[in-house]
Amino acid sequence: MPGPTPPLGPLDGLLDPSAAPAAEAQLRAIESGFREAQASLREELVHGESTDGSITLELNGEGLACSVNVSPALLEQGAPAVERAIMEAVNNGTMALLELTTAVMQLAAVQHLGIRRFPDVPGVPPSEGR
Repeated sequence: MPGPTPPLGPLDGLLDPSAAPAAEAQLRAIESGFREAQASLREELVHGESTDGSITLELNGEGLACSVNVSPALLEQGAPAVERAIMEAVNNGTMALLELTTAVMQLAAVQHLGIRRFPDVPGVPPSEGR
């Protein structure tokens, strides 16, 4: 007759079949919370602008352009100036979206997982609690 199963340390109890329904319910609640956070992002708009303000744009939470405004004076400067301004506006809008997405997902992590500290994310300014 085999002896008792040795303790697994932090994993002890995870193999207990009676804990499975509660764990599954908790995972579904976490998944639902993150899906809600992701859905809320779809409704958001972020602003991007070229350094000189000659191009402005709005991106939705999925990163798709919703509006673009180009200064007529910029068009007179030729294709290289227009290309540079487009890249600046798109890059600035993308960074704004990254910052917003990071903040929304960090809030969801706090609400649903109890995480309070987050690692630095390249390109995103540190937030409170990091």
